[in-house]
Amino acid sequence: MDTCYSEPLSAVREEKFDDYRVEGAQRPLYEQRLRNIAQFIDTEEATFPNSIILGANSKFLIDETQEVDVESTEAEEEVTGRWEIIEDHNTGKPYLLIPSDEKISSIIDGQHRLFSFPYAEKKNRLDMELVC
Repeated sequence: MDTCYSEPLSAVREEKFDDYRVEGAQRPLYEQRLRNIAQFIDTEEATFPNSIILGANSKFLIDETQEVDVESTEAEEEVTGRWEIIEDHNTGKPYLLIPSDEKISSIIDGQHRLFSFPYAEKKNRLDMELVC
């Protein structure tokens, strides 16, 4: 949850072209929905069989100070903080390396499920594993 963000769908006016561009993809977060899901999280039956889908590296850091959109980044610039798949030297198996807690990956599906956990009364549920 610390490494992801949700970007509500919006239309942004492009003065230069007398047009609009669409940003984001999510509906706004609804607190009542978050609370309802949190009530479910507090039950013994709580499980989420569907994956939370993340857009890895949709934003990342250059020089750890400037947030940059992936499409506009020059290939020769040094990029830090990107998520990447690397090989475990001991087992040879791939795993996902998340090098920082920067919010660089957008939530494509599952924002209400993910953001409901802070509303749960049973804080031990924060250890629940989620498929992402």
